[in-house]
Amino acid sequence: MKISLSAIGIFLSTVQAAQVSADTHSSIRGNSRRSDNRNGRRHLLNPGFECTLYVKTIEFEDGHNEETLSCELAPQTMVAMAAHDDQGNPISFPTGVSEIIDIEGVEKERMEQIGAISGATVMRLSEGYIEEGGHPVLVVPSEATVDIEKISDSDERHFRNRHRSRQRHRQLAKTTGNLKTLVLRVVDGSGTAPELSTAKLRDDLFTDSLSLKTQYKACSNGRIDIIERGIVDVKVKEIAQVTKVMYNGRPLELGNNSELEKQARKIASNRYAGGGDLSAKFDLVIYCLPPGTGRWIAYAYINGRDSVFNNKWCGMVSTQMHEVGHNLGLGHSGDDQDQYGDQSAMMGYSYFEDDGPKMCFNAAKNFQLGWYKNQEMSYNPLENPGSVKFVLTGVDNAVRGNSNKLVTLRLEEDGISDYYIGYNRASGINSGTSEAKNRVSIFKKGKGGALGYGKSIRVAALSSDEFYTVKQWNGTNYDVRIWVAGKVGGNIKDANIEISVLGLPPPTEAPISMTQQPDSPCAEENRFRLELGIDSFGLETSWELVESISKTLIGSATKDKYQAGQRYIEPFDTDGSDYYCLEESTCYDFIIFDDYGDGVCCTNGRDGFFRGILDGNVIFEGGEFDTSDRHTFCTSGDSATGSPTLARTKLPTLARTKSPTPAPTRSPTSSPTKSPTSSPTKHQTSDPTKSPTSAPKKKPTSAPTKSPSLAPVKQPVEINEMNNKECKDTSQPFRVKRKKRVCRWLRRNKNLIKRNCKRKSDRGDKLSDLCPKTCAKAGVETCWSVNIRDKNQQNKSGNRNSNVKRVRRKKLRKEVFGS
Repeated sequence: MKISLSAIGIFLSTVQAAQVSADTHSSIRGNSRRSDNRNGRRHLLNPGFECTLYVKTIEFEDGHNEETLSCELAPQTMVAMAAHDDQGNPISFPTGVSEIIDIEGVEKERMEQIGAISGATVMRLSEGYIEEGGHPVLVVPSEATVDIEKISDSDERHFRNRHRSRQRHRQLAKTTGNLKTLVLRVVDGSGTAPELSTAKLRDDLFTDSLSLKTQYKACSNGRIDIIERGIVDVKVKEIAQVTKVMYNGRPLELGNNSELEKQARKIASNRYAGGGDLSAKFDLVIYCLPPGTGRWIAYAYINGRDSVFNNKWCGMVSTQMHEVGHNLGLGHSGDDQDQYGDQSAMMGYSYFEDDGPKMCFNAAKNFQLGWYKNQEMSYNPLENPGSVKFVLTGVDNAVRGNSNKLVTLRLEEDGISDYYIGYNRASGINSGTSEAKNRVSIFKKGKGGALGYGKSIRVAALSSDEFYTVKQWNGTNYDVRIWVAGKVGGNIKDANIEISVLGLPPPTEAPISMTQQPDSPCAEENRFRLELGIDSFGLETSWELVESISKTLIGSATKDKYQAGQRYIEPFDTDGSDYYCLEESTCYDFIIFDDYGDGVCCTNGRDGFFRGILDGNVIFEGGEFDTSDRHTFCTSGDSATGSPTLARTKLPTLARTKSPTPAPTRSPTSSPTKSPTSSPTKHQTSDPTKSPTSAPKKKPTSAPTKSPSLAPVKQPVEINEMNNKECKDTSQPFRVKRKKRVCRWLRRNKNLIKRNCKRKSDRGDKLSDLCPKTCAKAGVETCWSVNIRDKNQQNKSGNRNSNVKRVRRKKLRKEVFGS
């Protein structure tokens, strides 16, 4: 894709990271109009030169900010560069170390359109040069073609790769665990040093009761720890200074902070990383620069390693939290007037205080950081036409165990631009919040999705019994209302809210059992749909659906389509009425692949899933696998039931028993139902298919089989479930009152088991169906084979109440098989 860029001046262009588009590669034209009257020497770049893009966001004392584009040159790139400029003169670029320099000649709007992401995008040039001088820049001339390409997150240049081993092998996300931190106290060529001593910096950054380390640990509920790896003085040759220039008729001051940063990085790389990349040794590098480089506060590289502070700002805790937040991928927190305007949280304004204010992050940032996975939830209001209630609690009341109180609630709109709700309780670690104290705060995040870089805007701060309405939710005719149902503030720890959909009830997403099917080009049967949820690592998952015999491709998707933390429905359409139309009496293979080899579920914190739906019924689902997982199923024909035949599945919740010969039904009052072609699943994750609401129109095409020795069943489903000899509890977790549970949760004592087995999960599944073995051993008659086996063993052991047992078995048999 070629895009023509309009001209811009020679001053810094800005760029904001955006959600990656479906394409992984785009091209644009450079637009620098820099004349040949150079102030410094030029190093010509070979065609195909590439570097990793980073967004540098700079905060100034007057309250405005700039976002500029920088490029990181890898150590091998620096070594490969020639030792002389285009005039044959030796140059001073460091070799063997990584280097970050500003870029000139790329326009913000076009970069947003093609989806550049800081730390995850490579820029490749057909031509260009690096101009050396007081402020080195990488110049992209107007004749150059610029290729923008996303980096695979297995690439060593990708920002995730610095934390890859911690993410994969210790089940920790990049925003959790120990972050090894090096602090560089930069002394310039004249001997001018930062005004904060080493001891003062150590106190402000690591040891004070309110410091970078202590507040991050508190706000993350103990899930992140900033580890000091030294506070060292670094002496550079450059002298801190400001150059005054005129731009568009007004004076500007340009400091040489970038040159001080570059020289300090080179020295630190040689001293502490053996001349290599500092990322190999440290997760964070903090630069404290001396005074004299201008009226800026601090800047950091989004999804990067480095943050740079101007003199005393290096000791201000709000500035420290803010800039390291950028390193962790956070955007600014604003209001409808100012992108720094959200003063309820750390990603708003910075404060010139070394011991305050004491506050954390807002609901949108908390969801992105993943610190409260046990107390976060994503909810699409259009999935429930009624009202749904939630309980919110503040970050100071967060717990590490199970809880039905949410720290952050995400309202899914389109997966990229969503709403986030939290209770901004002013207590403890968040007692210094400056705005929206003790109110239910609602935020809109316009870009980046749930887990990506993007600015959040606070749209409402609700007090007791107040509400906020989002008009025309996600472009529909429905409004969504968020109401504080009761009192908040003062000593009230929790906030009760209610989410309601206003207008006509919206349609429910699959999986559902429908008596009326939506309009579709498919026939009334054999309509297939795939639901897919991606874990914390996008760009790894692909799949295909093929006919089992002919191998004809029905549908597929490559890994480039799926972003981390998002949910997808295939085939995609705007109103949810599209399907893959399958042939009747035909078998199909669904195969899902994961490039990294760890599936999409249950190993990295944000669980993914896949779910196959045929005619509104879930026929397979999963998420835990290695490099691939296969599921085979067959569609129905004229003489088959509406239930598909599954040839194989690995999931315990979908384990199949051998198909028994189906017994004929008792004399029906209407035409008999179709005979099942196989045994139904033992434990379904959605409600089992119900009996038809009206008599089927077609009669069986073949004579019924002979009756077994036992009396006919009332419903075939009950025979197959009760005769399941394996009788295994599901290994998949389920939720009860929004708490994640497994079957062993039932095994506390016999009375509790009996009571719990009569309950239902949040999805409507009976716990006795999900955990039949456990329930049966407590006397809940859901699993025939376990009861009969246990009772026979008791009789063989000489139980004196054998006659009573026989009566109970007889009663059980009568209940199961009919009289």
